[in-house]
Amino acid sequence: MILRVRGLSKSYHGVGSVPTHVLRRVDLSINAGQIMSIMGPSGAGKSTLLHVLGSLDTADEGTVELYVNDRWVSLSNASQAVLAELRAKSIGIVYQFHHLLPEFTAVENVMMPARIIGVAKGAARTRAMELLDRVGLSARAEHLPAELSGGEQQRVAVARSLMNRPRIVLADEPTGNLDSANADQVSHLLIQLVREEGSACIIATHSAELAALADVHMSMIDGTLSEC
Repeated sequence: MILRVRGLSKSYHGVGSVPTHVLRRVDLSINAGQIMSIMGPSGAGKSTLLHVLGSLDTADEGTVELYVNDRWVSLSNASQAVLAELRAKSIGIVYQFHHLLPEFTAVENVMMPARIIGVAKGAARTRAMELLDRVGLSARAEHLPAELSGGEQQRVAVARSLMNRPRIVLADEPTGNLDSANADQVSHLLIQLVREEGSACIIATHSAELAALADVHMSMIDGTLSEC
């Protein structure tokens, strides 16, 4: 097991309004190399769950633990410095929108996570070019994001998420902004690369085609997670 979650709950409180329960006592676990899909309607809590698992948001109750360096590390009560290190080294994230830095080339965007943790430029570039080759974009390495198609941009984002060989990849609607042809290509590349790298992966998606590629299929409705 590489990630375990127990009793995760979160609510949003508007001024003078009834609390909106986004996560309701969510439990889940995932093993290294395993791929999990989570389907559900918009507003069900999928994105919030992934944000909490990636330490980008906090829950009101419950625990999130990641197995790193032969020990369990709690994301629920870790310092900001520890969380920043975990996000940099052990957690890869793919968003619906690629979030590439517009002033950097494709290869520089992929290199960025490694450069942030101090990997030498030459070694980072070698790894980034390897990943771009695996997503079919080595010939586009020196192009800026604005010079790439939407599908190409998202393939760069997938490569970037795996740059530091993360323990787990969290993908939030990774094909939601793509046409069907590009969505199919990105779906299969994401699954293929995650399997090759041996990372665990949790994918929140509306796509039944993408969800079907996973090993474990979950459903989220009104903040409650259950196995399909």
